[in-house]
Amino acid sequence: MLLAMDVGNTNIVLGLFDDNNMKESFRLSTDKDKTLDEYGIIFHDFLDFAKVDAKDINAAIISSVVPPVTGPLIDAIKKYFGVDAELVGKNLKTKINIVMDNPKEVGSDNIVNSVAVRAITNKPAIVIDLGTANTYHYLNEKGDYLGGIITPGFKISMDALSERTSKLPRVELEMPEHVLGKNTVESIKSGIMNSKIGEMDYIIKKILQEIGKTKDEVLIVATGGLAEKVAVHSEYVNLIEPNLTLLGLYEIYKMNHA
Repeated sequence: MLLAMDVGNTNIVLGLFDDNNMKESFRLSTDKDKTLDEYGIIFHDFLDFAKVDAKDINAAIISSVVPPVTGPLIDAIKKYFGVDAELVGKNLKTKINIVMDNPKEVGSDNIVNSVAVRAITNKPAIVIDLGTANTYHYLNEKGDYLGGIITPGFKISMDALSERTSKLPRVELEMPEHVLGKNTVESIKSGIMNSKIGEMDYIIKKILQEIGKTKDEVLIVATGGLAEKVAVHSEYVNLIEPNLTLLGLYEIYKMNHA
């Protein structure tokens, strides 16, 4: 059984794969101060929830954009499962041709998402990851990574609004019933959610114009912790896959252990 792990700035997402299927997934907050033993306890709680014996874990793969967390996770996997975790970006092939000024600048999560998308379709694709930062990138039909866009994510926007104003509270990120809020909380929800949805659709429209494609010619896929809440309101997104990164990690593992 394979343990796949997507380490982001806000969350760490764990997935268990067995016989070409994802058996279970689990999301926890990213904490740079956790020790390897604390992670070990979390791992065992996850396995208990999934009804899986630790002895059944015989491989692990990690994508991480948070270097201070990567080491303790690798050490915890080794200590508690006796497995050497493999890290995306360290001698693992992905078959993604990164056509950028500096390919090493591209986050491993974007590369992993690209691998997952190539397993889904041979069509051109716009890949959207709604996380701490909202990222967009474009893959052509050959699987070439041809460029991307990075914007502040929902939480960053919410934190900035709350920290830079004296009276505006933090609110739950969810779509309000009306665009025009009748109170401060509804007004903030509407402002954050609708502005980011509008941003997303505008960016997608500009990408389609630049590549000379219609939305019907391109797979437009959204992933990330808020994908199901947000992308459902887009006029362009035609696939929502919250576990895209985990699926990409599984594809990379298979690719390197055929």
